[in-house]
Amino acid sequence: MPPAKATPSLCELKITLLEIEPPIWRCIQVPSTMPLCCLHDAFQAVMGWTDSHLHQFEKDGKYWGDPRNREFEDDIDIVDESRVPVARLLLAEG
Repeated sequence: MPPAKATPSLCELKITLLEIEPPIWRCIQVPSTMPLCCLHDAFQAVMGWTDSHLHQFEKDGKYWGDPRNREFEDDIDIVDESRVPVARLLLAEG
């Protein structure tokens, strides 16, 4: 009998829009194995957005996004978001 696959852990995220009053936020849970490109899709769904703007993720001076989008600055190295799971960026609470 093949070994059972481990269930991915869940990451609970609070998404807060900056510089908006009153505060607008959502709390969601996503699997830790979810690629960042799918996390972007989840953000679009929970915020009621229509995916009409380019996006990128940023943490500690590194950037993740769709490297085919050339609308961002050329001197920024964009890591392909489809190859990076949420857990690789969210290593600890906060």
